[in-house]
Amino acid sequence: MEDFKAIRPGQACSFRGNRKRLVYVATDKRRVLFQEIPFYRVGKSAFPTVNFVCSHRSAPSLKPKMDFDLQIVARHFPELTDSQIKQFRQFAELIAEWNQKLNLISRADIENLPLRHILHSLAIAKTLNFEPGTQILDVGTGGGFPGVPLAILCPDCQFLLIDSVGKKIKAVSNCIESLKLENATAQQTRAENVKSSFDYVIARAVTQLPKFLSWIRNRIKADGFNALPNGVLCLKGGDLSHEFADLSEKPELYPIRSYFGYPEFEDKFVVHVPIESK
Repeated sequence: MEDFKAIRPGQACSFRGNRKRLVYVATDKRRVLFQEIPFYRVGKSAFPTVNFVCSHRSAPSLKPKMDFDLQIVARHFPELTDSQIKQFRQFAELIAEWNQKLNLISRADIENLPLRHILHSLAIAKTLNFEPGTQILDVGTGGGFPGVPLAILCPDCQFLLIDSVGKKIKAVSNCIESLKLENATAQQTRAENVKSSFDYVIARAVTQLPKFLSWIRNRIKADGFNALPNGVLCLKGGDLSHEFADLSEKPELYPIRSYFGYPEFEDKFVVHVPIESK
């Protein structure tokens, strides 16, 4: 039943490899029911008003037709080209498709993907306008956040997106390839095993900062050329005083709601931690 959790009753769908449209009606533990599917006959059904039925095992894989409004991104980044807006829309559609198979983001939150995930990721770019040539490591990228949205926005910067979960990296690699992002790569590994150095390490929903910094402190380049010192730019929320108490560095908080005035970003921050390379 995992393939059908993202589909709502009455939502238009299509079979992969088949142009015929159908309407998803309902599901129980054993069956998925549709209207207007000429090649599945109904026997005795607990849903007598439905014309056609198929089991989960025999049902073809479905791709929900979700209509994502990316104007919320365009409003806050008017410099975006039509091509970049198209990439953001395609990325949202790819995440919705992969999310049927993997838990990349909450399935209940998929309709809010442009606001709560893409725009949230781009708050880092409101904090710092990356100079061309900046090299960035995204640790624990999950479904490609914040790395892929930033790679779309900043084509002159280089991004390495890492995660220890192979299935997630497979999804992110597919997104990067489908979007033709030449400035981003995805790799299954842990931060402690990365050998290269970067200007910034970015992350979202990572572990507490003292532990996180112990992983990446030696991955930061000594010499910087951006407006903020080289270091960490991460997305965090809530009361962070307990995380900051054990840090030798001095983090700077940038409230995301000062960039985007939506209540969803109340008590959410971009945290910049400058790191001096030793």
